[in-house]
Amino acid sequence: MQTEAPIMMNSATFRATREFLGLSDSWLADHLGVSPRTVRKWGTGESPVPVSVAEELTVLADRTARVVERYAEHFREREDRWPMTIPRTLDQGHQWHHDPGMPVDWWRNLAARVCERVPGLWLEWPEAA
Repeated sequence: MQTEAPIMMNSATFRATREFLGLSDSWLADHLGVSPRTVRKWGTGESPVPVSVAEELTVLADRTARVVERYAEHFREREDRWPMTIPRTLDQGHQWHHDPGMPVDWWRNLAARVCERVPGLWLEWPEAA
């Protein structure tokens, strides 16, 4: 039985991936159950990125890519559903019905990536409650 090699990640890749996903040190720390200082140390190279953290960040990146593609496909096929609405506040981001618990910056980065794939698509904030 062949096992997959562990995912290794250096500090530069860790930080670039975290930022590309729109994940703050504090959000990722909370998600991983560590302190924000620990996340900062991984991003600066002061501490090595544990394999389990590299694997989780890869899972988050893969999940994000799938969500981007799902939204892009949806908006390509349904221009009548334009614009894409994204959460404006932290509270909205945590309660967002599509992917609850993801931070607002993640949504903004995701939405920008969807707009890259769907020419002409624009973004809007949800209407105030």
